[in-house]
Amino acid sequence: SAGQIDFHTSAYVESQGIIIGRKGSVGKIYFSDKPFFPIDTTYYIIPNKNYNLKFLFYNIQTLGLENLNSDAAVPGLNRETAYSQLISIPPLQTQKRIADILSAYDDLIENNLKRIKLLEQAAQNIYKEWFVNLRFPGHENTPINEETGLPEGWKEVLAKEYFDFKRGIEVGSKNYVTESSENTIPFLR
Repeated sequence: SAGQIDFHTSAYVESQGIIIGRKGSVGKIYFSDKPFFPIDTTYYIIPNKNYNLKFLFYNIQTLGLENLNSDAAVPGLNRETAYSQLISIPPLQTQKRIADILSAYDDLIENNLKRIKLLEQAAQNIYKEWFVNLRFPGHENTPINEETGLPEGWKEVLAKEYFDFKRGIEVGSKNYVTESSENTIPFLR
């Protein structure tokens, strides 16, 4: 129940749907815009004339289902616990407008993530070209040291001679802040 894990030859659900982690990844929420095959560690919701499915997807994300673990050994989301959550439902026309706006933002985010991935790949290719293949700007006029195989002026050093690995702060320590504000900085993991 943590997103797509494999493929199947046929769909169990022949529509769009919302998939919710029931065991393991409690409360993780996914939207499938095409037929899908949910496994037994999930709940799923299919389209209905009473609600806009995409609106419901966004709305359910605000319920905090991931915090409703009711099992001890393997985290689990009890169906009755999920059903007992209160949600606000506007008229269908308003649901559609909200879903359209949020979907447009999701599309922008997805496009930007694709661009970021392409830029990261470009940066890796440039790094490889410049520092592995040694075809950096001006490499044609840079003499190579025959002993090291590196351009003149370059040297190989042990990492410890060049920089220090510093250890981070433990989560839960006195320096740990759980709420974001203008005066806080991110706690990185």
